Amino acid sequence: MQTRTTNAGCVKRWKTAKLGDIAELKYGRSLSATQRRGGAIPVYGSNGVVGYHDKPLISGPGIVIGRKGAAGSVTWINVDFWPIDTTYYVDCKVEWDIDFRWLYYTISMLQLENFKEGPIPGLNRHTVGKLAVSVPPLHEQRKIAEILYSIDDAIEKTQEVIDEVQVVKRGLLEKLLTPTSQNDTTSSWRSVRLGEVVDERTATFRPSMDDRRPYVGLEHLAQGTPTILGWRESKEARSAKKSFRKGDVLFGKLRPELRKAALAPFDGACSTDIIPLCCKHGIEQGYLVQLAHGVRMQSHAIANSSGTKMPRTSWEQLREFTFELPPVEVQKEIVAVLSSVDHTKEANEALSRRLSTLKRSLMSVLLTGELRVTTASLQHTGRGIGRGLPLGETKGLSRRPTEVA
Repeated sequence: MQTRTTNAGCVKRWKTAKLGDIAELKYGRSLSATQRRGGAIPVYGSNGVVGYHDKPLISGPGIVIGRKGAAGSVTWINVDFWPIDTTYYVDCKVEWDIDFRWLYYTISMLQLENFKEGPIPGLNRHTVGKLAVSVPPLHEQRKIAEILYSIDDAIEKTQEVIDEVQVVKRGLLEKLLTPTSQNDTTSSWRSVRLGEVVDERTATFRPSMDDRRPYVGLEHLAQGTPTILGWRESKEARSAKKSFRKGDVLFGKLRPELRKAALAPFDGACSTDIIPLCCKHGIEQGYLVQLAHGVRMQSHAIANSSGTKMPRTSWEQLREFTFELPPVEVQKEIVAVLSSVDHTKEANEALSRRLSTLKRSLMSVLLTGELRVTTASLQHTGRGIGRGLPLGETKGLSRRPTEVA
């Protein structure tokens, strides 16, 4: 038995248990692709939805844990579902008062991916069942679940906005990068090859042990948006690299279907899987990076890639891309519109990251009892976030999933 003490001096007792004492990990059931009959019931593998069927195996809500493949992944499911045999689904032990959503967050915090074992890494339910968990009274479980769910809900709604903005951006790219009577007279646009107005920056070097210039790898380029997510020092990248200058467009040539291209905000070095593009004349840097995200240039890059598993395009292929180029003033107007959409998406992505960080921080203190909850407030019992967050009432989810097939 563990003892937690609130600021008011009231002693509360949380039980210490093994996960296997309060919950059971049950095997999913095989359902091959040919056996799935479509319908509204999601079929879950360890990596998420893998298809649909016309009847469920388990009534929702439910918790699915990856057993093979993405072993250790933990997924909350609101609806009836079918977990296949590469997963476990979670059932509560009847002798315990357990809020099901609290259990989901508690299992998520265990980082089960660190407990994979075997020559083909998988998750053993007996190993997982021995992991220790702290179990608060049911009313506290429900309040903890309510707080964390409210953040998950905000993250989900933010992602919906991001997805909607991305759809708008794709439509605008298609419309604004094509000459029409709506955005300009076609006579003022001219047909050019990319190589006529853009060059590849070809300088390469091998970083020294004390080279601290920024290094951008392919992993630092955001997918589908002209954003650099980060960088590291060049001395950490020992092999030969390419140099780029501030204002160059960094175009990911490996797997161009990932749509990775961004405007360099500084001088630096990049992976050889990135092509640094510099403008010669008649084309704005901002317009070039938007063009690089357009359907036509991406389609050209994909169609002119070599390699089966890891296709790559090249400057020799990209330079032959032909497109209609508007006057510089029209380019600036187009960039202003598209950049505003990008900024909206980036702001929502930043919000989503902040919410995810908040969720992780709250999980670390709420699920361990360092920050206590009551029906009216949060009470701080150690390090953590603070106190006085108002809370409403909640009914929670104190139920067991039911097998229906």
